Amino acid sequence: MLNEEKFFSAIIVAAGDSSRMNQKIRKPFLQLNSSPIILYSLNIFQDVPIVREIIVVAKYDDQKIVFNIAKKFNITKLKSVVIGGETRQDSVFLGIEAASSQATNFIIHDAARPLISKNAIQKALKLSEIHDAIALCSCVKDTVKQADNCGFVKKTIDRKQLFNVQTPQIFEKNLYLWAVKNANKKTYTDDCQLIENIKEKVFLFETEDANFKITTPDDLVLAEAILNKRSATNEIYTMKIGHGYDLHRLTKARKLIIGGVVIPYNKGLQGHSDADVLVHAIIDALLGAVCMGDIGKMFSDNDPEFLNTDSIKFLQQVCEKIRIKGHKIQNIDCTVIAQEPKISPYTDKMRLIIGEACGISKNLISVKATTEENCGPTGRGEAISAHAVCLVK
Repeated sequence: MLNEEKFFSAIIVAAGDSSRMNQKIRKPFLQLNSSPIILYSLNIFQDVPIVREIIVVAKYDDQKIVFNIAKKFNITKLKSVVIGGETRQDSVFLGIEAASSQATNFIIHDAARPLISKNAIQKALKLSEIHDAIALCSCVKDTVKQADNCGFVKKTIDRKQLFNVQTPQIFEKNLYLWAVKNANKKTYTDDCQLIENIKEKVFLFETEDANFKITTPDDLVLAEAILNKRSATNEIYTMKIGHGYDLHRLTKARKLIIGGVVIPYNKGLQGHSDADVLVHAIIDALLGAVCMGDIGKMFSDNDPEFLNTDSIKFLQQVCEKIRIKGHKIQNIDCTVIAQEPKISPYTDKMRLIIGEACGISKNLISVKATTEENCGPTGRGEAISAHAVCLVK
């Protein structure tokens, strides 16, 4: 059990040049399985309870991008986005300077390592009860040779004691600050070297995760394959069903929008957003299946930002967040309940729009329509309601 009095600040380093990716978009914001690379790290630390805050170190031009990603995906722990320095070591220290004064430990992680798992981080954090400096690592699998100055093999090195050091690296605050103070203007490639420089011990925690750093376009392809394999493995054992329901009153002087389709009618649905009753029911079904709350929690009807917003945009955000957590939508079954107008002429177009928003084929989406035989508020033409049921792996 972790000491709850500890305050862990996560420093995500995303200020590199990304020169070897040969892309116009910088590496932390490239798409990995339809989500920006940096979002994987943000989500991991958001989901680990003992991590109290997140600081991102980024390029000046990327500050707004990071804030927008955090807002879009409800990363509430993001405290600040600071501008990086000339070296990685400078960037990390600038991030640490932005941490809260009550921080007791720092977790330093490269944004370019999106494959680290929550489980691995939690195990490493547990070790911080014993060790003041921890680095995740993997064993060296290849035979290692040392060469002479002419390029010939000088000797073979025993690989049993060799490890590839990764991030995150976890440090007790005072130890790390003392190490920085005694760095004597030396520049190191990782934070462990700061601790080694003051003759303190760093514990190496070997993780089973494929936690490599994305550096080239080939790495991006490999990372996508690993994520897909992880998802497929998890799907075998986890099936989740979600149900959603919504009802909106009919009112004059508003467009009637259902399933992303504008339907000709003399009334529309009353609500803070566009009041798309079908999409709202689908969102609640999806959020319910993965235990992520409800639409009101994610898109409050008290927030002026969401006034008259297209609900399909809400659905896109929800589906992206669901995907990034390793879930896959299998199918959605919906029923719209309206006395009038007739909904059935528009259901095929609704399926197409909803499918595009969810990133799945319209063939996995069913939209049906029925009436309530003049009973209740929907039967009297006062409102329209919708039910949705989804299956998520």
